[in-house]
Amino acid sequence: MKVVVVGGGIIGLAHAYQAAKAGHEVTLLERDSKAEGASVRNFGMVWPIGQPLGERRALALRSRDLWIQIAQELEIPFRQCGSYHLAHHPSELQALEQFCALAGPEVAEIHGPEEVFRQSPDLRPEGLLGAMWSPHELSVDPRITCAMYAKGLQAKLGVQIRFNTTAHEITENRVVHRHGVEEADHVFVCSGHVLHHLFSDLLTEKGIRLCKLEMLRARWNAPVPQPGPHLCAGLTLLHYESFAPLPALPAVRDRWQETAPDALEAGVHILVAQHPDGTLTIGDSHEYGTSFDITSNQRVQAVIERELDRFLPADRWSVFERWTGQYAKCASEPYVVIPLTPSTTLVNGVGGHGMTISQALAEQVVKQRLPQSTAV
Repeated sequence: MKVVVVGGGIIGLAHAYQAAKAGHEVTLLERDSKAEGASVRNFGMVWPIGQPLGERRALALRSRDLWIQIAQELEIPFRQCGSYHLAHHPSELQALEQFCALAGPEVAEIHGPEEVFRQSPDLRPEGLLGAMWSPHELSVDPRITCAMYAKGLQAKLGVQIRFNTTAHEITENRVVHRHGVEEADHVFVCSGHVLHHLFSDLLTEKGIRLCKLEMLRARWNAPVPQPGPHLCAGLTLLHYESFAPLPALPAVRDRWQETAPDALEAGVHILVAQHPDGTLTIGDSHEYGTSFDITSNQRVQAVIERELDRFLPADRWSVFERWTGQYAKCASEPYVVIPLTPSTTLVNGVGGHGMTISQALAEQVVKQRLPQSTAV
């Protein structure tokens, strides 16, 4: 079968990989000269700990395993780094303990301050009560991963990738683009945050909207021996669905409402990804709508830096880049897979967990939508 994938972000790349591994002839169309959307503006975190226990966590863990396999096959650098959720208040530590009791030791465990400082010696010691350690998180560099993924698909799996090629129209077995027409037995539309172009009315009906993020990149002011685990703190407990059932969560929210209402208003929670080149990717905030000002919000950026300083002292790092990210999120579902026709599938609305679930989601969708008996 001839398969066309529209969109060169991580979701599109993953679908191209799975279709090619199944033996199909694959062409990927990307409207820009390289991936420029959510896939390159994020942390590069493969983050199973943020997915609710059950099927979605299983999907994230399968995706993690595929990431390791694919990264090795396509020569994409990655780290198995794990993550720390830091607790600076009894309510936060109680919530983390409740999660560990619910999830079991194979998912996460509580570490005392001494062990936390051993892995992350630059943390602020004042007030740290402990942290939840999860060993399952990975780190990739979002600024190079999509480019290296595309290069590997071309070199090792024979995928044809056409950059600067916008798909204008998709009909049964046919994709019209600026350079001509692609005939296809199946089309996967993975257009990410570009909601105003292909199937825009359908995306609106499904409740998919945009989220704007404030992001920063910093460097350590003094060299560190090696990058440590992903880091986050109390506000993160209020962000991910995986923590929603915890009995201690209302007390956590009440505390933050008293101490940092501006952070809650802006949807701020702090994640820190550490990179081998000595830089840190830091964020983020969440503003939902259909379009946004392209400039960064200085007030929200200041809130992010203030909250980061609570656990990673400001004299240890210096910001040298600021930008905004965008992703498409469905209000009612973790992702949207729509069989438009027997030969066209729309995949969108993955929100902020595209890096985390992309590989397994694509594996699942390709198996469901492509007749495996036709693979060669």
